[in-house]
Order: sequence, then structure tokens, then C-alpha cells
Amino acid sequence: MKNPNTIKKENQRYQRLFDKYFKIRYILIGVILIFLFSLYTDFFKVLILVAMFLPLAAYSMIASKFVPHIAVETLSGSVLLLGYLYGPMVALIFGIIAGFYGMYKSSHIKYLMIIRVVVTALVGFVMAFFTNIDFNLNFIIGIIAMNVILYFLYLLVDPDPIQNYTHRASHILSNIFLLRYLFLLLYNIIKII
Repeated sequence: MKNPNTIKKENQRYQRLFDKYFKIRYILIGVILIFLFSLYTDFFKVLILVAMFLPLAAYSMIASKFVPHIAVETLSGSVLLLGYLYGPMVALIFGIIAGFYGMYKSSHIKYLMIIRVVVTALVGFVMAFFTNIDFNLNFIIGIIAMNVILYFLYLLVDPDPIQNYTHRASHILSNIFLLRYLFLLLYNIIKII
């Protein structure tokens, strides 16, 4: 049998824990957050996707830096997916922020990378207006358009056609034959939610 003082102390400890975690303000904050989430579901979805895609894009850019002439990065697909789902401004803003963040994290700030980030954001912006076509086709057209534009811009700035060609070809192949399926899966999941 427990001592009455011990029981009283345990009850006081439980009461303090209850008071600490179940205060009325926490309950009100939770209710307000649920209410806001129900009103602004798309906004919260965008925030969650940006929080997921930002480090993914940055670290894939870091990994691409270490493998010369091969580009397997998720920035392009992320920009196209966010633009298709949430509009051109989301694609443009995310493309620029994630691209420059990826350059910063990889310590790979060069004028070619700046051109790539800007073109990626602009292609995502433009492709976001074509939501009347299937996402799969939109993704393929966006990747091809992005790489064709970058190929000719890179030829003007850095005339190494073999490096440029291998980089563009690997980017097209990795995005269309590998990463497209990941983004199609994410697209289908997001559309269900």
C-alpha cells in the first residue's frame, strides 16, 4: 500500500503535466490551425511540398556536382510539378529559391549555374499555363524545352559542345526515364489528398 504523501505527490505531478500540456491556449491554437488548414489546404500543401522538395533539390544538385557531365537532379521536376499543381508564380519563386539554395549548399556558384536556375524557373513558369494537357506530357515537354534552351545558351557562353551535349542528354534521360515516375507518383498522391 502506498503512502498517502506519495500518492499526493504523484497526483500533483500528473496535474502539473496536464496543466503544462493541456492549457486552453494550446487547445485553441490547435483548433485554429485545423480551421486554417481546412480553409487553406492548398497553401499548406505547397508549404509541405516546398519543405520536402527544397532539400531534395539542393542535395541532388550537390550530388550532380561530383559526377562530371551527368545531371541527375530533382530541381527541374520539382519546379514542373509545383507549377502544374499550384500555378506559375509558385514554380517561378520555388525554382529561383531552390536553385540558388542548391548552388549555395554545393558551393557551385558559376554563371552557367545561374543561367540554368533562371531557365528552369522560367520554363516551370511557362509550363504551368499548360495544365490542360496531361502532367506526364507536360513534364516531358518541359524537360525537353528546358534542355534545348540551355543547350543553345550554354553554347553561347561556354563553347564546349561535347560537355554541353553529354550534360543535356544525361539530364533529359535521367528526368524522362527515371525521375518522371517519381514525380508522377507524387502527382497522383497529391491529387488524392
